[in-house]
Amino acid sequence: MPVREYIVKAFVTLVLACVALAAIVTAFSRFQLRPTEISMSSGGMSVKLERQLPNGTEYFIAVSPQVGWQDTDIEIKADDEVEFWASGQVNLSIYRVNESVATRRQVEASVTCVPAPAEGRSCTDPRARAYADSLRRDSLVTPEAFYTTEEYERIRPRQPWVGPDGDEITADRSVRGRTRNKLAPPLPYGQLVGIILPKAEDPDARNAVQVFGIGRTLESAGGTRPTKKTGDLWLAINDVWNGRGKRTGSAYPDNLFLLDNAGFFWVRIRVIHR
Repeated sequence: MPVREYIVKAFVTLVLACVALAAIVTAFSRFQLRPTEISMSSGGMSVKLERQLPNGTEYFIAVSPQVGWQDTDIEIKADDEVEFWASGQVNLSIYRVNESVATRRQVEASVTCVPAPAEGRSCTDPRARAYADSLRRDSLVTPEAFYTTEEYERIRPRQPWVGPDGDEITADRSVRGRTRNKLAPPLPYGQLVGIILPKAEDPDARNAVQVFGIGRTLESAGGTRPTKKTGDLWLAINDVWNGRGKRTGSAYPDNLFLLDNAGFFWVRIRVIHR
């Protein structure tokens, strides 16, 4: 990953981590939560809080897009009632965001007649004089007032930030063959997904058919939790997995397509025992 993109990703991850910590501090006081796991590393962060209810338990978990399936260590019994609420945003290609910023800088350099770093271009854009004239009349004029509709479209990020319901598409934007290697091939990119498996079983390609969409809520994702199923709950943010075998962790090159992901989802899970 180029140095500039690495810095962008590191900065975004740091900001989001600070937001997550602020949310944790707020949650401690507001919901009287007990922390059971809090850790942060280059491979993402792991945060789990919980509180006891009269007839069950409520959990708050941060889900990272930089790793595969994440074991919540929440045991679900066949007759349990499980509810989900999720928030937050993720981007599955910070590279595309950086690409968008670079394009905007190029367009702005044309309008302002200030060459972008290392470009050294001459002022040939006719808008440069119009911008300079406008700036003399009004010092608050901004370059984007001179962008064309086509330039705005060029600047638009090819990979948008998305919430727990995920992207609008299910097929890979660049290489369609990678779609089948997603953690949940039929479901949208970036969607919060779940699976319930026996304790001795890890998520892999064979049990991918058991994955269900969660989204902001089960209803928003059009999914339903498998009934009469006992096991551990795993959560993930749907993206391409490059490895064979179990789909967990952040080891390279299994996480090849997760390296430029950023953000997190904050998931509230209520398990009511029947």
